[in-house]
Amino acid sequence: MKKFTIPSIYKKIEDNEKISFITAYDFPTSHFAKEAGIEMILVGDSGGMCILGKKTTLEVNMEEMLIMTEAVARANNTSFIVADMPFMSYQINDHDAVMNAGKFMRHNVDAVKLKEEVELQIG
Repeated sequence: MKKFTIPSIYKKIEDNEKISFITAYDFPTSHFAKEAGIEMILVGDSGGMCILGKKTTLEVNMEEMLIMTEAVARANNTSFIVADMPFMSYQINDHDAVMNAGKFMRHNVDAVKLKEEVELQIG
């Protein structure tokens, strides 16, 4: 099976075809996703809750995300892999954001995902 890429995404959209997408946090799930022909995988920070037992995604750190991402990427060289940037890994400044994104890219991910900022209103 060929690697699913950004041009592959655009081609599917242009041809009005559906794209398969799954969330995975570990080697076995990613392996089976590859075998099933899943085109895209999200390594979500929700893995902190689902796999590591954390109460919220706010508790997930870069090291934990990199471990999950590495496991997913190691099992799968055909799906387009997107990794969540965890809370406070990109919000402090642009330099830290780029450095942390680069850490994911070293683990063979195809893209990183930033969460939309949420403004809290008190009162």
